Amino acid sequence: MAKVWLVHEGAEPTVGRPHREIVLQDHLEQLGLKFLSGLDRTPRFSQGSDLVRGPRHVVIEVEVGEASNNNLNPGFYVAQLSVREALDRDWA
Repeated sequence: MAKVWLVHEGAEPTVGRPHREIVLQDHLEQLGLKFLSGLDRTPRFSQGSDLVRGPRHVVIEVEVGEASNNNLNPGFYVAQLSVREALDRDWA
């Protein structure tokens, strides 16, 4: 299962648990994924800390097994959808 994170700008990009866990294959075409980094490095979108404004990015964490099943590298990918779209999306 891939993890869907709603990510903040700054030094503390995530708070708590992932928004969802999904079967990546079921959503891959709609997400428009762009590789950010390997699993050893949490992606950051700016240097400061901005938890006040809420999350600004949708990041998908793809572990080794899920990656190999979908011809991807393990790591973090930014999805080409807004946080609002991620919140409203039917992930089933």
